[in-house]
Amino acid sequence: MGKKQPARNQPCPCGSGIKYKKCCIDRKITGTDDQSEIESIIQKAINDLLADDNRTIQSAVEILARLSQSKSLSGSRCETVFMNLARGLQRLGRHHEALDQLNKLADSDVKPSDESLAWFLQLSGISLAALGQITQACERFEQALDLSSRSKPMLRGSIAMEAGRSYYIAKDFARANELWREAEALFEKAGDIEHLTR
Repeated sequence: MGKKQPARNQPCPCGSGIKYKKCCIDRKITGTDDQSEIESIIQKAINDLLADDNRTIQSAVEILARLSQSKSLSGSRCETVFMNLARGLQRLGRHHEALDQLNKLADSDVKPSDESLAWFLQLSGISLAALGQITQACERFEQALDLSSRSKPMLRGSIAMEAGRSYYIAKDFARANELWREAEALFEKAGDIEHLTR
């Protein structure tokens, strides 16, 4: 059995007298080239983004932000880190910062798949809508819907649900209802009741 890591707010085991989150955890996050360790850190942060409390989400955002600066991220991991960082910032209501992270990803050398690009456009649309830029949000959602036609039904359903919200705000009720019906059908088919209740 491996040695148990200290909690983030406990003193660092290196003896520095500094909290673990401000000392060796930072070196562990940004200084490792061990791909399985990086993957483990990424997955824990992604899982923490689903928490109900802002402290846990903020902690995950901090870890993903540090990882986004790592030189050892491969293309798909880089994409995963930046998009989940944007998602975490959105959960904290920090939509300008989320768009900044998405723009950094767009400016990078990473070449996303159609499915990843659809998710990217969806995240952009969510933040644009939250910032009151409804026309631009609807445009992003339409681009995401075009790309997601061959994607997993859950992704397309999620995009349709978010797009429906923007169209509703834009007072295009017919398009909003069309998108919500599509999302409902996709979620029912997948058996995902959680999305239907949102």
